[in-house]
Amino acid sequence: MSNNKDDFLKSVTIGEFIQWLSPDIFNSAYPLLWPPDAFAIAASILQKSGAYTFVVGPVKYWPPGKNKGERDNWANNMRRIGNLWRRNFKHQEKLPFEVKKWWSIIKSKKNVNVELINIRDHPKLCEALLQLCAAADEASAGVGLLPLEEKSSNDHDDFYTESKEYLMTTSHNQNKSGATLSKEINSWKVRVLPKQHTPQSGLTFRSLSHHLSLCPPAYDVIPHWHIVPSPSRKERPYGINILLLPWPLEILPVQFKPANPPTGKLPSMPKNYGFFRYEPRDDWLKGKSIAERAIETLECAKEKVGRIDMVVLPEMAVKPKEYVKLRKVLVEERNLILICGVTECKGNSDGKNYAKFSYLFFKLSPSQYKSRMKQLYVQLCQEKHHRWRLDRRQITQYGLGSSLDPTKDWWESISLKKRSVNFVTIYNWLTVCVLICEDLARQDPVSEVVRSIGPNLVIALLFDGPQISKRWPAQYASILADDPGSSVLTLTNAGMVDLSNPPPGESRSRAIALWKDARSKGAQEIELPKGAKGIVLSITKEIGEEFTADGRTDGGVSSYPFLSAIHNGCN
Repeated sequence: MSNNKDDFLKSVTIGEFIQWLSPDIFNSAYPLLWPPDAFAIAASILQKSGAYTFVVGPVKYWPPGKNKGERDNWANNMRRIGNLWRRNFKHQEKLPFEVKKWWSIIKSKKNVNVELINIRDHPKLCEALLQLCAAADEASAGVGLLPLEEKSSNDHDDFYTESKEYLMTTSHNQNKSGATLSKEINSWKVRVLPKQHTPQSGLTFRSLSHHLSLCPPAYDVIPHWHIVPSPSRKERPYGINILLLPWPLEILPVQFKPANPPTGKLPSMPKNYGFFRYEPRDDWLKGKSIAERAIETLECAKEKVGRIDMVVLPEMAVKPKEYVKLRKVLVEERNLILICGVTECKGNSDGKNYAKFSYLFFKLSPSQYKSRMKQLYVQLCQEKHHRWRLDRRQITQYGLGSSLDPTKDWWESISLKKRSVNFVTIYNWLTVCVLICEDLARQDPVSEVVRSIGPNLVIALLFDGPQISKRWPAQYASILADDPGSSVLTLTNAGMVDLSNPPPGESRSRAIALWKDARSKGAQEIELPKGAKGIVLSITKEIGEEFTADGRTDGGVSSYPFLSAIHNGCN
């Protein structure tokens, strides 16, 4: 193998590439006992070479089979092989004959160059790679999700249990660099994670699997996977109610100030650039605590809709101490899911901008709270990945010219730490991912991971103006709704919405949120009525059927959350 990286990437053989993924892979008679590992190997070769397009090549090649009957039954056969593989993944002698045959074909072609032009000259090799991917995908149905129904003790699924335990372990083990389902493949080279949506337009490798996603290595953004085993999921068979608190309700231009010094920690910063700070205030609370205001609004919301399942606040909504109070009254005492943007601003040092995602790990009776408080909740923290840049247009839009020089571009003065993204499975039909403002607009580095997994719901916490369909949040929400098919909710605060001056000829909007999903036309603007402190959204699941590019159905289990009701006037 060449020591030159560029030469390696240009001329590597299949054998060299597999050994790079897993150095000891050829030392055992049959190493692919674990389906996600087989998927990682075959999928990586197909993606790197571009040979996955073989599925839309000449009709005589796909789907494979000796006759029309075999070809017509190919998808069912993949499901049968996958189920058999899943049941016997611990027993090499019981593994499907077909899996062993495909691996034998791949090994026999280990001297073939990975370049597309070479692989396409070997139809049997393409068939083996694609079928190994398909069977491993079928074997992994439901991994990373909550089961559709509780299984009896006589129907225990060892593969599901082991995959869940391994996924959760790697997600919380920093030495493993985030979550992965692969056991033998180094996550710094490639990782495999669960998947919720298969793109139904275009053709990329993501079009070829229902249950497993091939994600980029842990170079830049670390994914973490969390499964909420709360008994409350049985009580939400078709939908949830989300209380949006677009706080703070008031923001003043004086809260935006140049950093001290304006160049921040970069003395070489050009003169036409600077760093700014946002300093939160609590006078809009009118003498009450953040927790008191939240409970008042929550009780008002419950009078309208009966129950609340999740509370969401936008980017930089609260300070750390305020977040702790919200977590106590909403998560620990009322068993709600809390998603909240937090800001820290201390002295002249860089500030912090991050999201907190909190939920009960299991439900306890009130009498148990005091004795087991530390075990009650899980608290996830996700840092913002990109600084906000305020230019002349935005300084004018928000009326900040008295605070920041509009002839300069001002960067948000926050520290940027290790980048990560959390995927949280809340119910058997809902996996949520949170992004922070610029992370929705800037496609690198998180977009590839999000689009590979296709979470059912992406929640973007913004510090932005009105969420109208012609502005940038709607544009990027539409991208994720189209491919992979995620539903997207954006939320900003009422203070920035009211601070925003509309362009000449346009009316003022109080749209504090926006909803976009794969099955509805256009984006739906969500306005906050004057005097209201919150809005409740009813989110309902719609089940649909998705197909892979190789012709396999998911059996009609794909979940598409849609906005079924907006309840205004939570005061």
